[in-house]
Amino acid sequence: MSLRDDDPATIKGDELSKEDEIFRGAESSSVDMVVPTPSLQEAFKAWKKSNDAKKELDVELDILSKLIPTRNLKDPCHKQALRVMFLDLVRSFLGVPYAKRFHQPDEACVCDGCRESGRQLYYEPLFADCCSLVRRAARRMEQHLGFRLGPGNQAYQFDTLPIRVSSVERLEPGDLIFYSGTCYNPDSKRYHFNMTHVEVFIGGDSGEATIGSRERYKWVKEYDSYQFKSARWSLIQHHFCKIDTWLEGVCAPQNPTYWTASVNRGSSSLGGSSQTAGPARRPFSASARRSAYSRALLGNVGSMAAKEQALKSSYSVQSSEISSRENRHDAASSKIGYAQGADEDGQEAGDD
Repeated sequence: MSLRDDDPATIKGDELSKEDEIFRGAESSSVDMVVPTPSLQEAFKAWKKSNDAKKELDVELDILSKLIPTRNLKDPCHKQALRVMFLDLVRSFLGVPYAKRFHQPDEACVCDGCRESGRQLYYEPLFADCCSLVRRAARRMEQHLGFRLGPGNQAYQFDTLPIRVSSVERLEPGDLIFYSGTCYNPDSKRYHFNMTHVEVFIGGDSGEATIGSRERYKWVKEYDSYQFKSARWSLIQHHFCKIDTWLEGVCAPQNPTYWTASVNRGSSSLGGSSQTAGPARRPFSASARRSAYSRALLGNVGSMAAKEQALKSSYSVQSSEISSRENRHDAASSKIGYAQGADEDGQEAGDD
């Protein structure tokens, strides 16, 4: 079933006008409290009364409120919802190839990845190396985090996460594991902190599982363990980093002089010149907001579990337009030497 905003099967005329009335109230209010502002509450009460669905809507609004950014950015429930969203977005990239340049066009590629997958990976619409996997996932929820993650590589990402723990046992799913190492090739470019790779911790049955893009000729995969031996560098240390600061709306490098102005400037989606979130406002675009309300409040999905999933899914913008835009951005950024980072110089992880 189509869930587009303008689909007649999704929103009837009289319902649309009532929904628009709700949104007009929302536009004039600030979404920076755990509960809606009085004007929004009144609009919802009127809508619920006219549709005789107060009990069900109360449950739906409870789900929605847990997913909308608020001023209380350190609230554990809010942070957990964002963590789940981040991890779901990371999982959505499973199967996305590492990089186009490692494959040949015209159905001529016979690399391990193309043979194993039965696909010609050169023609895939989207690519993600280790750091761009993290970047893409974070950027697709930038309106919820309150900042747009800069184009720096894994070294930059590491520098923005000051909370480090001593062991993998202290990580939660969604946290990041960084790898510092020494390249076997003496001509390879050295990056800050000797950082060579990053993966997303998921735990799994082994307690060490990760999602990452570590094989140049293959794709984003789920691995049983974060521990592996690279063919291109020797490990110095694993760095276990919590993403709590990101979930609280803060993304500020500890060593800003290491990074170009392009990486550091204007990355807050909420205004200002840093990647530190201010009071949350307009947590997602009008079209995304309309989609979320249409799905959850107009009753086009069945069970409450399905409604909750629909709300989460509405935040995961999966359009080819955005994927194409991100690919163009990464390609342009790599030309000035900071977006693709280590993989541009053959310094990424992998057992190719």
